[in-house]
Amino acid sequence: MVADAVILGSLGLMVVILASVLGAVTRRERFPFVAGIALFILAHVVAVEPAAVGMALAALGILLAAGSTIPLLRQPA
Repeated sequence: MVADAVILGSLGLMVVILASVLGAVTRRERFPFVAGIALFILAHVVAVEPAAVGMALAALGILLAAGSTIPLLRQPA
């Protein structure tokens, strides 16, 4: 019971963090980044069968989030 509360609380905190990224960051890359992280989290929280589908969704989420950082990495320092 306590474990369920901790899991729900941490998921709620992740939603707050993703919402704050959307509100604080002004670059358009924030949308695919937040979507990728949300997809990654959902792929781990929701019991997706077969497991390969869940793994593919999680990998897609990470690729989407990582791909959104490329424009930032290409800018001069």
